Amino acid sequence: MKKTYIVSKYPKYVFGRRKSTKASVYKTVIDSFKSQGFTFEQDDENCTVLITFSGDDLRIPMFIKVHDLHVGFVCYLPFKADESRYKDVAWRLNEINLPLSFGSFEIDPEDGVIQFGYGYIFSDANPSEELILSIISMIIQTVDEFDGELAKIANRMVRDTSDSMMFG
Repeated sequence: MKKTYIVSKYPKYVFGRRKSTKASVYKTVIDSFKSQGFTFEQDDENCTVLITFSGDDLRIPMFIKVHDLHVGFVCYLPFKADESRYKDVAWRLNEINLPLSFGSFEIDPEDGVIQFGYGYIFSDANPSEELILSIISMIIQTVDEFDGELAKIANRMVRDTSDSMMFG
């Protein structure tokens, strides 16, 4: 006898049952930073965090926003590309992005700002402090690996990131 499987019979823990909420994931992000003694700015109303890490050659500011079903991580590199260098930067970003297993570098064609972004979907998961710190570590290592090279290609117009990008 042949069995027929119907999608609606899949266990509810696989589809449709939310394990985490925006508020609980935001708390996990904050708690993970506090557990490490990090200095950061937070906006509880908007579930956002701004933290700056020190790379090998440049500072790496990271903006984190917890949404209803995902966490967005964005590092704005502390320089802009000269308009005349956009094409060179875009080609190199494509080469860098191709082998990456997560996240991507992008250039804003309006102002030349280069950023690295990654989104973690938590709709059916309970992300731990350890997972959040692991994601951040991977992002910082990736940005740090390429930011010096990108600054040279972009003709390094250093952006002023001393004022808070979130609360400024």
